[in-house]
Amino acid sequence: VDGFPHGKAKFMPLELPRMEPKTTSEFPMLFVPGRVLAQWEREVEVIQVDGMNHIQREELLEIHPQDASILGLAQGDAVVVVSAEWHLAAAAYITDGTYPGVISMTTLFGDLATRLDLSEDPDPMSKVPGLVISPVRIERAPQASNTSVVQT
Repeated sequence: VDGFPHGKAKFMPLELPRMEPKTTSEFPMLFVPGRVLAQWEREVEVIQVDGMNHIQREELLEIHPQDASILGLAQGDAVVVVSAEWHLAAAAYITDGTYPGVISMTTLFGDLATRLDLSEDPDPMSKVPGLVISPVRIERAPQASNTSVVQT
């Protein structure tokens, strides 16, 4: 109560600078990530790795038919999404539910919970990455695999 006029704090709106992700010739598309608790229509397998449950499933990268045509991709083709900091593998899922130039993929909260549980950081939640829109490019992969995010 000390230090506040009338014993109450005054709430102020937070002004955040607008960050516009920029595409380049090297990274011409925008990757829009998402997270879901469960996707009942998707097949998943729970395996044990070092005594911990791990969710394993084929990841689907949503891509607009126009972009898929330009890249010569067919439904289910194995692709790698590459950014300046990471890359991940998925299968192309061609849908007009996305916009040209934008690709999207959801990851499960269960994977995030597993990584937090395995962390030895005293406060792992403070370092959980947000859902950041990133400029990326798509490359063909030799075969589809489960999502594996690799920092480069």
